[in-house]
Amino acid sequence: MAVEKDSNSTSILDLWEKMLGIFGLGGDPDKEKNRVLRDVKKVLKRNFKKYIKIGQNLVEPAFPKIFYEIYSVVGPAQSILGNAANSGALKTLLIELNLNDRQKQLEDMFQEQSIRTRSTQIPLTELSEELKKGMLEFLSSFDAETVKRMDGLYNQILIFLDFIGFNYYFLLKKFDSGLPERDFTYIPRWDAISGDYVVDDLKEFLEVSQGISSSVSWDWCLDVLKQYRSVDVVNRDAWKKVVTNLSSLKSSNLLQYMVTYFGREPGFKIMSKAPNERIVDPYLNIIKTTADLTLAKILKERKTQKVQQLVKQVFGTDAVSRTKNYTEKANLTFGKKMMGGYLFVEPLNYLKAFLLDYYKRDVRELANLLLVKGQWYSPPLSQPFSESFYALMELTEKLVVWDDSLAEDSDKGLKIKGFLMRFERDANAKASLNQILKDINAQAKVFMLETSNHAIIIAKALKQAIDDIDKPKHDFITNWKSLENSTDKNLKDWMTEVYKNLYYFIQLIQHFLKEGPLV
Repeated sequence: MAVEKDSNSTSILDLWEKMLGIFGLGGDPDKEKNRVLRDVKKVLKRNFKKYIKIGQNLVEPAFPKIFYEIYSVVGPAQSILGNAANSGALKTLLIELNLNDRQKQLEDMFQEQSIRTRSTQIPLTELSEELKKGMLEFLSSFDAETVKRMDGLYNQILIFLDFIGFNYYFLLKKFDSGLPERDFTYIPRWDAISGDYVVDDLKEFLEVSQGISSSVSWDWCLDVLKQYRSVDVVNRDAWKKVVTNLSSLKSSNLLQYMVTYFGREPGFKIMSKAPNERIVDPYLNIIKTTADLTLAKILKERKTQKVQQLVKQVFGTDAVSRTKNYTEKANLTFGKKMMGGYLFVEPLNYLKAFLLDYYKRDVRELANLLLVKGQWYSPPLSQPFSESFYALMELTEKLVVWDDSLAEDSDKGLKIKGFLMRFERDANAKASLNQILKDINAQAKVFMLETSNHAIIIAKALKQAIDDIDKPKHDFITNWKSLENSTDKNLKDWMTEVYKNLYYFIQLIQHFLKEGPLV
């Protein structure tokens, strides 16, 4: 419904400026305020009697028809686009619709499935470099002008969403209490109501309608929203009529006059609600983060798979549980206090299981045979093997004692429990607990390092022994025949099996030493 503007009427801004000018000359503010309101009243009475019964301060039934025409066009879109302003999918869609072919190709390269597929074709180090180069090209393609254009397009959509999201129903129901929401088969029966009932609604409408202009092409906006919801959100011809009629309504200044007069605000100014959202930078951050996380996830999966393979090769199963107190169960308590707790639970569990269940049985039996009954060409040849063998036996006992010392009822366990109880209110308790955990984790790492180093020395000695047993002239042990006769096992196969287990165990522990936290 078009509203004509009277060319002879004076704008509110002109009236207000006149009043301010008088203020500067020492006029009475209240007197001038009333004078402006009287002038606005005259404008309403002379030009808008169809909508306003000025003598009774009433808004006539013809007025809600203006908003009902808008509501009948945008009302259905309100439910379709209910959460669109907060939709990440809409932002992404708008950007992707504006990508060129090369940008689309690069964007696809950073998707998780694409990265996973590519990871089966080339090494991860090469893939990482490939992604870095592609990301640099992708980010560089979004120059300042491109970013500004895309952000601007999205902000225009937000203007549209703000406009259709205005609560037309709340305003219109004031004129017809029986009006059903979004039932456009209903024939409204409008009543005249007091003008001050609509002031706040009109203020909000003036804000959200500021950016709706007939000088803007809305087709691209409606195209994006159609793709977003797979349906035309408004009738396009009807929308064009709304925009045209809204321009006429704005030109008439009717709503400003009504707010000024009924709200008694001669200095009323429409508050700007122009959105200034930035969608490109967050989009690019998500793309980069997704690629980085996917690569990290694949790397972690492969490492986890490698660990599981090594655990099965060493123990024959991946269900290994040997530590009593240095455990993830204990970490639950530390986690509640936002502390890291025990950092090497998994490798320490494997290390203790290996030393107790394999080393003290299989390795010791073989080592005793080679060191006690073996006749070495010279003591220096067997000395590293012997020293590392006994060092690991001693480490095994130390590890058992150390794990037991972390029990809840031990001295250290009770001390940890006490610090945890005072953790929230005592800064010294927090610092002391952090130091205890640091020392415990440092010792755990020492166990890993020393065990790994001694296992390497033993494995090297076994490898030399395996090579030496088949030589016509032996370089290390002179009595291989005697040793073979001392056991019912095939000595070479036995040494080879123990060597392989040591090799896999060393790989397992060194994996955690490389990847684990430094303490």
